[in-house]
Formats: sequence, C-alpha cells, structure tokens
Amino acid sequence: MSQRGRRCNLAIVAAARIDLEALYAAHRDGLLTFFARRTGDPQTALDLWAETFAQAVAGRRRFRGSTDAERASWLYAIARRQLALYHRRGSAERRALDRLRIERPQADAALCSEIVASADLAVLRTQLVDALADL
Repeated sequence: MSQRGRRCNLAIVAAARIDLEALYAAHRDGLLTFFARRTGDPQTALDLWAETFAQAVAGRRRFRGSTDAERASWLYAIARRQLALYHRRGSAERRALDRLRIERPQADAALCSEIVASADLAVLRTQLVDALADL
C-alpha cells in the first residue's frame, strides 16, 4: 500500500474514533444555549440542538480532526449550518404547517423554562425591547 493510501486509512480510522458521548457531554448545554440565544425560542432551540447532534452522528466518519478544539469547531460548524437552514426554510415551513393545520409537538414546559433561564432569554428580550425603543 502506498504512503498516501496509508494516510487515508489512518484518517478514516481516526474519524471513526470520535467519541460522540464525550462530545455530547462537553457541549450539550453550551450548544443548547447557543441555539436558544439565537432563536429566542426554547422549542426551536431543542429542535436545532437535536438535529445538530443527529448530523454529527451521521457525519462522524467525515471528521478529520484530532483535538478537542477541532471537535468543538466541527460540531459548531454543523450547528451554524443548521441555524442557517432554519432561517432559510423557516418561514416557508411554518406557513405550510399552518396551511395544513399541523401542530408541532411541544417540549415539556419545565424544560422550556429551564432553557429560557439558562440562556437569559428574559434579559435578552428586555434589552431588545429597549434597543428597539431607542430607534
């Protein structure tokens, strides 16, 4: 086998070794706060959070890094992509759901309250209202 072939095989083996449990444990709370602060909606944050980890599981073989920082960067790149997709397709999807009278299942109220508190959404909303009033 050529040197290049060995390097490719080593990269594939390294990618298969990504510890998704450790990645989840290290970033679950921060990633959920990331989405909550950018959407202002705990339910949407939960949906994007779950989809991000699902995409990480599905794409784990494509991961080529080796450090914790590279793992975090890879995960947050997936998260930013999910957020961009949400904004792109969000309004059309909501209109379709409304038109078809389909309701999205809601998360537990206690969980939503916990997300609102951990992301300081009440403070952010107040700051947004104040900033808009100053315009």
